[in-house]
Amino acid sequence: MNNFSPHVSKKILFFNLIFLQIIAMTSCTKKNEPEKKPYTDDIYGVKIRYVLSIVAAENSLTKDDSISIRNAEVTIVQNDSIVTKQVNERGMIYFENLFAGNTIVNIKCEGYSTANLIVNLALTDTTMIDSGNMRIISTIVTLFPTEGESLAKITGKLLANTDTTTIENEILTNQVKIFSIISNDEFFKFIDHSISGGILNLNYENITKTTTSNNSGNYEIFVPAALSGLKSYIYANELEISSKYYYLPKDSVKSYPFQTIYKDLVFIEK
Repeated sequence: MNNFSPHVSKKILFFNLIFLQIIAMTSCTKKNEPEKKPYTDDIYGVKIRYVLSIVAAENSLTKDDSISIRNAEVTIVQNDSIVTKQVNERGMIYFENLFAGNTIVNIKCEGYSTANLIVNLALTDTTMIDSGNMRIISTIVTLFPTEGESLAKITGKLLANTDTTTIENEILTNQVKIFSIISNDEFFKFIDHSISGGILNLNYENITKTTTSNNSGNYEIFVPAALSGLKSYIYANELEISSKYYYLPKDSVKSYPFQTIYKDLVFIEK
Protein backbone atom coordinates (compact mmCIF):
# COMPACT_ATOMS: atom_id res chain seq x y z
CA MET A 1 0.00 0.00 0.00
CA ASN A 2 1.38 3.49 -0.94
CA ASN A 3 1.64 5.74 2.14
CA PHE A 4 2.34 8.95 0.09
CA SER A 5 -0.49 11.25 -0.86
CA PRO A 6 -0.78 12.45 -4.49
CA HIS A 7 0.26 15.92 -3.31
CA VAL A 8 3.51 14.63 -1.74
CA SER A 9 4.27 12.50 -4.82
CA LYS A 10 3.98 15.55 -7.07
CA LYS A 11 6.46 17.43 -4.83
CA ILE A 12 8.98 14.59 -5.04
CA LEU A 13 8.60 14.43 -8.82
CA PHE A 14 9.08 18.23 -9.07
CA PHE A 15 12.33 18.22 -7.09
CA ASN A 16 13.65 15.24 -9.05
CA LEU A 17 13.06 17.14 -12.30
CA ILE A 18 14.91 20.19 -10.96
CA PHE A 19 17.85 18.01 -9.86
CA LEU A 20 18.11 16.44 -13.33
CA GLN A 21 18.03 19.88 -14.94
CA ILE A 22 20.92 21.10 -12.77
CA ILE A 23 23.02 18.06 -13.74
CA ALA A 24 22.27 18.65 -17.41
CA MET A 25 23.20 22.35 -17.20
CA THR A 26 26.47 21.61 -15.37
CA SER A 27 27.42 19.02 -18.00
CA CYS A 28 26.73 21.47 -20.82
CA THR A 29 28.71 24.22 -19.13
CA LYS A 30 31.80 22.01 -18.84
CA LYS A 31 31.52 20.99 -22.47
CA ASN A 32 31.24 24.62 -23.56
CA GLU A 33 34.21 25.86 -21.50
CA PRO A 34 37.21 26.71 -23.70
CA GLU A 35 40.27 24.53 -23.22
CA LYS A 36 42.83 26.14 -20.94
CA LYS A 37 46.14 26.82 -22.64
CA PRO A 38 49.49 26.46 -20.84
CA TYR A 39 50.74 29.73 -19.36
CA THR A 40 53.13 31.76 -21.52
CA ASP A 41 54.73 35.07 -20.77
CA ASP A 42 52.54 37.81 -22.15
CA ILE A 43 55.42 39.83 -23.65
CA TYR A 44 56.65 37.53 -26.39
CA GLY A 45 54.69 34.34 -25.75
CA VAL A 46 57.68 32.59 -24.16
CA LYS A 47 58.73 31.51 -20.69
CA ILE A 48 61.98 32.26 -18.86
CA ARG A 49 65.19 30.30 -18.29
CA TYR A 50 66.86 31.83 -15.21
CA VAL A 51 70.60 31.22 -14.82
CA LEU A 52 72.51 31.93 -11.59
CA SER A 53 76.27 31.87 -11.08
CA ILE A 54 77.46 31.64 -7.45
CA VAL A 55 80.99 32.92 -6.78
CA ALA A 56 83.31 33.27 -3.78
CA ALA A 57 84.30 36.77 -2.62
CA GLU A 58 87.71 35.78 -1.27
CA ASN A 59 88.87 34.61 -4.72
CA SER A 60 87.57 37.59 -6.67
CA LEU A 61 89.11 40.84 -7.83
CA THR A 62 85.86 41.60 -9.63
CA LYS A 63 82.64 39.67 -10.10
CA ASP A 64 83.80 38.89 -13.65
CA ASP A 65 86.74 36.69 -12.64
CA SER A 66 85.37 35.18 -9.44
CA ILE A 67 85.96 31.56 -8.49
CA SER A 68 82.74 29.53 -8.44
CA ILE A 69 81.33 27.94 -5.31
CA ARG A 70 80.57 24.33 -6.18
CA ASN A 71 78.45 23.18 -3.23
CA ALA A 72 75.92 26.01 -2.93
CA GLU A 73 72.20 25.25 -2.75
CA VAL A 74 69.72 27.61 -4.42
CA THR A 75 65.98 27.84 -3.67
CA ILE A 76 63.57 29.94 -5.69
CA VAL A 77 59.98 30.81 -4.78
CA GLN A 78 57.56 31.96 -7.46
CA ASN A 79 53.81 32.09 -6.85
CA ASP A 80 53.07 28.85 -4.95
CA SER A 81 56.06 26.91 -6.29
CA ILE A 82 59.26 26.26 -4.32
CA VAL A 83 62.20 24.64 -6.13
CA THR A 84 65.61 23.80 -4.63
CA LYS A 85 68.67 22.74 -6.63
CA GLN A 86 72.43 22.40 -6.11
CA VAL A 87 74.84 24.25 -8.38
CA ASN A 88 76.92 22.31 -10.89
CA GLU A 89 80.72 21.95 -10.94
CA ARG A 90 81.02 25.44 -12.44
CA GLY A 91 78.96 27.04 -9.70
CA MET A 92 76.00 27.57 -12.04
CA ILE A 93 72.37 26.55 -11.88
CA TYR A 94 69.42 26.74 -14.29
CA PHE A 95 65.71 27.15 -13.59
CA GLU A 96 63.38 26.75 -16.57
CA ASN A 97 59.74 27.51 -17.39
CA LEU A 98 59.53 30.45 -14.99
CA PHE A 99 57.03 33.29 -15.26
CA ALA A 100 57.80 36.97 -15.69
CA GLY A 101 57.57 38.81 -12.38
CA ASN A 102 59.12 38.93 -8.93
CA THR A 103 60.95 35.83 -7.69
CA ILE A 104 62.45 35.12 -4.26
CA VAL A 105 65.95 33.59 -4.35
CA ASN A 106 67.72 32.02 -1.35
CA ILE A 107 71.34 30.83 -1.63
CA LYS A 108 73.03 28.77 1.07
CA CYS A 109 76.53 27.34 1.35
CA GLU A 110 78.39 26.05 4.40
CA GLY A 111 81.03 28.51 5.55
CA TYR A 112 79.49 31.41 3.63
CA SER A 113 76.84 34.05 4.22
CA THR A 114 73.31 33.13 3.15
CA ALA A 115 72.03 35.46 0.43
CA ASN A 116 68.36 36.45 0.07
CA LEU A 117 67.21 38.28 -3.05
CA ILE A 118 63.98 39.46 -4.63
CA VAL A 119 64.60 39.47 -8.38
CA ASN A 120 62.39 41.00 -11.05
CA LEU A 121 62.43 38.53 -13.94
CA ALA A 122 61.56 40.91 -16.74
CA LEU A 123 63.00 41.33 -20.20
CA THR A 124 62.00 43.60 -23.03
CA ASP A 125 64.53 42.45 -25.61
CA THR A 126 63.93 39.50 -27.94
CA THR A 127 67.66 39.02 -28.60
CA MET A 128 67.97 36.89 -25.47
CA ILE A 129 65.45 34.26 -26.62
CA ASP A 130 67.14 30.89 -27.15
CA SER A 131 66.40 28.08 -29.59
CA GLY A 132 63.94 26.54 -27.12
CA ASN A 133 61.84 29.72 -27.29
CA MET A 134 62.83 30.75 -23.76
CA ARG A 135 64.06 34.14 -22.63
CA ILE A 136 67.39 33.94 -20.78
CA ILE A 137 67.95 36.04 -17.64
CA SER A 138 71.07 35.68 -15.48
CA THR A 139 72.36 36.84 -12.10
CA ILE A 140 75.87 36.61 -10.62
CA VAL A 141 75.73 36.37 -6.82
CA THR A 142 78.82 36.67 -4.60
CA LEU A 143 78.90 34.87 -1.24
CA PHE A 144 81.15 36.08 1.56
CA PRO A 145 83.09 33.80 3.92
CA THR A 146 81.86 33.70 7.51
CA GLU A 147 84.53 31.41 8.92
CA GLY A 148 88.04 30.16 8.22
CA GLU A 149 91.39 31.70 7.34
CA SER A 150 90.06 33.87 4.52
CA LEU A 151 88.39 36.24 7.00
CA ALA A 152 90.18 39.50 7.73
CA LYS A 153 91.21 40.31 11.31
CA ILE A 154 90.79 43.85 12.63
CA THR A 155 92.61 44.47 15.90
CA GLY A 156 93.78 47.33 18.08
CA LYS A 157 93.15 49.24 21.30
CA LEU A 158 90.22 51.21 22.70
CA LEU A 159 91.18 54.79 23.56
CA ALA A 160 89.52 57.92 24.96
CA ASN A 161 90.53 61.21 26.57
CA THR A 162 88.87 60.86 29.96
CA ASP A 163 91.24 63.26 31.74
CA THR A 164 90.47 66.89 30.98
CA THR A 165 93.87 67.98 32.30
CA THR A 166 95.65 66.37 29.36
CA ILE A 167 95.16 66.08 25.60
CA GLU A 168 96.40 62.53 25.43
CA ASN A 169 94.12 59.50 25.06
CA GLU A 170 94.14 56.77 27.66
CA ILE A 171 93.55 53.08 27.14
CA LEU A 172 90.02 52.02 28.09
CA THR A 173 90.01 48.97 30.31
CA ASN A 174 86.20 48.66 30.21
CA GLN A 175 84.81 45.65 28.45
CA VAL A 176 83.02 47.05 25.40
CA LYS A 177 80.92 45.24 22.80
CA ILE A 178 82.05 46.00 19.22
CA PHE A 179 80.17 45.34 15.95
CA SER A 180 81.21 45.05 12.31
CA ILE A 181 78.34 45.80 9.89
CA ILE A 182 78.31 45.84 6.09
CA SER A 183 75.76 48.00 4.26
CA ASN A 184 73.58 46.78 1.41
CA ASP A 185 75.12 49.43 -0.85
CA GLU A 186 78.42 47.61 -0.53
CA PHE A 187 76.85 44.23 -1.30
CA PHE A 188 75.28 45.50 -4.51
CA LYS A 189 78.79 46.05 -5.91
CA PHE A 190 79.21 42.26 -5.93
CA ILE A 191 75.89 41.42 -7.63
CA ASP A 192 75.31 41.55 -11.38
CA HIS A 193 71.91 41.12 -13.06
CA SER A 194 71.47 40.93 -16.83
CA ILE A 195 69.22 43.05 -19.01
CA SER A 196 66.15 44.76 -17.54
CA GLY A 197 64.28 44.01 -14.35
CA GLY A 198 66.79 43.93 -11.53
CA ILE A 199 67.45 43.12 -7.89
CA LEU A 200 64.63 44.65 -5.87
CA ASN A 201 65.91 43.57 -2.47
CA LEU A 202 69.13 42.03 -1.18
CA ASN A 203 70.36 40.98 2.24
CA TYR A 204 72.90 38.57 3.68
CA GLU A 205 72.57 36.48 6.83
CA ASN A 206 75.39 35.76 9.32
CA ILE A 207 77.33 38.77 8.04
CA THR A 208 77.38 40.98 11.18
CA LYS A 209 80.26 40.15 13.51
CA THR A 210 80.67 41.02 17.20
CA THR A 211 83.40 40.90 19.81
CA THR A 212 84.14 42.27 23.29
CA SER A 213 87.31 44.09 24.28
CA ASN A 214 89.35 42.71 27.17
CA ASN A 215 90.45 44.34 30.43
CA SER A 216 93.70 45.46 28.80
CA GLY A 217 91.82 47.59 26.29
CA ASN A 218 92.54 45.30 23.33
CA TYR A 219 90.05 43.95 20.82
CA GLU A 220 90.06 41.77 17.73
CA ILE A 221 87.22 41.00 15.36
CA PHE A 222 87.12 38.69 12.33
CA VAL A 223 85.11 40.07 9.41
CA PRO A 224 84.11 38.93 5.88
CA ALA A 225 86.46 40.07 3.14
CA ALA A 226 86.82 40.22 -0.64
CA LEU A 227 89.91 40.25 -2.82
CA SER A 228 88.84 43.62 -4.22
CA GLY A 229 88.16 44.89 -0.69
CA LEU A 230 84.94 44.82 1.33
CA LYS A 231 84.05 47.90 3.37
CA SER A 232 82.56 47.35 6.81
CA TYR A 233 81.54 49.85 9.47
CA ILE A 234 82.73 49.53 13.06
CA TYR A 235 80.34 50.38 15.89
CA ALA A 236 80.56 50.04 19.67
CA ASN A 237 78.33 50.44 22.68
CA GLU A 238 78.45 53.73 24.52
CA LEU A 239 80.57 54.01 27.68
CA GLU A 240 79.91 55.73 30.99
CA ILE A 241 83.07 56.87 32.75
CA SER A 242 82.92 59.12 35.82
CA SER A 243 79.33 60.20 34.98
CA LYS A 244 80.35 61.09 31.43
CA TYR A 245 79.26 59.28 28.27
CA TYR A 246 81.59 58.38 25.41
CA TYR A 247 80.78 57.03 21.96
CA LEU A 248 82.68 55.74 18.95
CA PRO A 249 82.24 57.91 15.81
CA LYS A 250 81.19 56.08 12.68
CA ASP A 251 84.24 54.63 10.98
CA SER A 252 84.86 52.15 8.18
CA VAL A 253 87.51 49.60 7.30
CA LYS A 254 88.21 47.96 3.95
CA SER A 255 88.96 44.27 4.47
CA TYR A 256 90.94 41.87 2.33
CA PRO A 257 91.21 38.06 2.75
CA PHE A 258 93.88 36.68 5.10
CA GLN A 259 94.80 40.24 6.17
CA THR A 260 95.38 41.64 9.66
CA ILE A 261 94.36 45.28 9.97
CA TYR A 262 95.60 47.32 12.96
CA LYS A 263 93.11 49.99 13.97
CA ASP A 264 92.71 51.76 17.29
CA LEU A 265 89.17 52.84 18.18
CA VAL A 266 89.03 56.32 19.70
CA PHE A 267 85.94 57.21 21.74
CA ILE A 268 84.88 60.83 22.25
CA GLU A 269 82.74 62.48 24.87
CA LYS A 270 79.09 63.16 24.01
